[in-house]
Amino acid sequence: SNGKLDVLISTYGVEGLQRVTKMNLPQVEGVRYVVSLQNPENKLIEIPELLTRPDVLISIINSKGLSKNRNNAISLSEADVCLIADDDLQYTEQQLLAVLETFRSQPNVDVAMFKYDGDNKLYPDKVVNLSEGMPKNYYPSSVEIAFRCSSLLAKGIKFNENFGINARYGCCEDPLFLHDCIDAGLNCVFFPITIT
Repeated sequence: SNGKLDVLISTYGVEGLQRVTKMNLPQVEGVRYVVSLQNPENKLIEIPELLTRPDVLISIINSKGLSKNRNNAISLSEADVCLIADDDLQYTEQQLLAVLETFRSQPNVDVAMFKYDGDNKLYPDKVVNLSEGMPKNYYPSSVEIAFRCSSLLAKGIKFNENFGINARYGCCEDPLFLHDCIDAGLNCVFFPITIT
């Protein structure tokens, strides 16, 4: 499966699935959308027609906690590269292909951090190797994280399920995830490319 990308979308309940339909996910060669849908109340969930596509996989799980949701999506991935996503983002074909191209052209990169347009967030204006230290005022958000699935699998890295929305600690799962990747010796690099 050379150069394939799974976009891992975490969502919650019927309303979440409606938000995913509004993402108007572009159909891109080699790109699949893995939607992990938490449904702890065991409601009857009807899959919207817009999401019954060959490039969309929907997995319904009976649990709470954003990190559990992210880990479920990761476990379903079959691609070379994964991109972490939320249910309220917009992607273009060019942006998704830029993620794939980054990994294709940088074979030594395990984890790539990108830019998200929509926050008044300060990003470095050049490529930065995060394994050598975090730039001043920079903090990672999960929807900026993409990684080689094989690298994560080799190190057994997951999102810490004690952290994140609906968990014991309601935040901080993103920097913790990146920190775990760096600690494990993975090559983590920031690229000043807007991907969503």
